[in-house]
Amino acid sequence: MTMNIKELTIIVAALAKPRGFKRKGTMFYATGTETTAMLHLQKSRWDSGVYVNTGVLPNAMCVRKYPPSVGYWMMQDRAYEIASPFKEYFLWLGSGDDRDFEDDAPVEVFGWLLDWLAQQYLDARALTETVRAGPFHNERGILEDWVRGELQPPRSYWPATPYYRDQ
Repeated sequence: MTMNIKELTIIVAALAKPRGFKRKGTMFYATGTETTAMLHLQKSRWDSGVYVNTGVLPNAMCVRKYPPSVGYWMMQDRAYEIASPFKEYFLWLGSGDDRDFEDDAPVEVFGWLLDWLAQQYLDARALTETVRAGPFHNERGILEDWVRGELQPPRSYWPATPYYRDQ
């Protein structure tokens, strides 16, 4: 069995909506009081694999009806990089290999991932502790600035980005 991005998007959409996540293409996001969590399905350009990206961004960086594209998310990781009981499954998805998994595996795996994102990234207190504990991948220091209460306007981090052109 292989899993294509269209099938996977339908499954994730069905799981994401009841959990409060919205959808824009293959990106699913939920907004908390101070932060927005993201899950993004990315088709491999090399084969039939699907990469699962996760991320978080302070709400102040989301200046339109939808968040910016995945390249502008802070604390961004591939799902196989997070501590998960499903690392093997996420690695398999990215490989595009034909492999036997239970038919309901995506429901369990992505249900867990969406719940994990909400627990880790939508609880501002928990995220603040994670940022302070560091180190983690966080380009431009946006999350550190957010924790210190020194977050700058989006254009100061990305001056030439079309998403932030009018900000």
